[in-house]
Amino acid sequence: MEKEIIKTVNFKISFIKTLKFLVSNVEESTKEERLKYPINLDFGLLIEPQLKIVAVEINITITRQPDSQDVICGLITRTGFEVTNFEELISVGDNGIDIPRDLLYNFISLAVSTSRGVLAAKTEGTSLSDVYIPVFDITRIDLNPLLQKFTKSKIM
Repeated sequence: MEKEIIKTVNFKISFIKTLKFLVSNVEESTKEERLKYPINLDFGLLIEPQLKIVAVEINITITRQPDSQDVICGLITRTGFEVTNFEELISVGDNGIDIPRDLLYNFISLAVSTSRGVLAAKTEGTSLSDVYIPVFDITRIDLNPLLQKFTKSKIM
């Protein structure tokens, strides 16, 4: 059995951006009804090797019913992480990206928590003020589609 090499990771949050926010005039509903609103999260991964940045983009949609196209709240955030030792940990090539999965899960976890706070702040004072992104096990996210559709571009 090979011994796993543990590398030190040095990173900081570089930026937090709200790319889009919308909230519709929601008819009066009870808190119990609002707490059942489906919340969908879609993830994107952006890499800018020259700046040593990995960014996680989260598209959040809240609807009244599952599989509904009637979005009552939408938020897109982008949280960027500057990785000081980027070259030691992450490689980006024509065939894809190689990044330690634990590091990517950490970035996603931080981005989801950040988005949770942004959503709470943006919906404060609205009828959706008590609707939050639930806490969930980040490691249940399948990283393969995210790694396959990552974008290597200017993200700032």
